[in-house]
Amino acid sequence: MNLTAIDEQDLPSEGAPNLEFPYGFFAFNITGLTPGETVNVTIILPLPLPEGSQYWKCQNDVWYQVPGGDNEGDESIIITLQDGGIGDGDRIINGVISDPGASGYASRLRLQLEER
Repeated sequence: MNLTAIDEQDLPSEGAPNLEFPYGFFAFNITGLTPGETVNVTIILPLPLPEGSQYWKCQNDVWYQVPGGDNEGDESIIITLQDGGIGDGDRIINGVISDPGASGYASRLRLQLEER
């Protein structure tokens, strides 16, 4: 598996979730899968994220949240990805999962600004 940083400024702002992404966006590929296989991916972060953090992707200029996963307020988040399905950037059943995304959360400052 390889890991590549993605500049958030290169992503469209339209439809973007109103979240903080403290560790930025990154992409990785998982290869050697059986076509259509589902995998759980554990992402270890430098510091804990708040409970209720979410994993978001932006593919083909469309933002969406990857469903499920572990977001218990620790330094890891677990996401479930399926080759050719939700979470696979190329949406092709080909034994490869392409995943650009990031873990984010609603900060208190953003929540306070939204309430005004």
